[in-house]
Amino acid sequence: PVPAATVAGNRVTLDFADDVINLPDNVVNDGDRIVLRLTAVTADVAGNRPGTALTNTGQLLFTDANDAPRTLEAAARAEVVGP
Repeated sequence: PVPAATVAGNRVTLDFADDVINLPDNVVNDGDRIVLRLTAVTADVAGNRPGTALTNTGQLLFTDANDAPRTLEAAARAEVVGP
């Protein structure tokens, strides 16, 4: 299922509702992954010229198998490219 997406400023929120259920099987494999591929467009300003490295941050909020709320955070660098 496609999650509902909301964009507010520089924040994108994806709501998977209750559609994603991963029953524990003690095996870590591709069935345990959700892959999101996002393409972004930067503002056409001097600080965003090709070759500039920008930091993207992400946060995942979910409920674990014990019904406890969890949060995971990560950051990744991305290089600005241009035409």
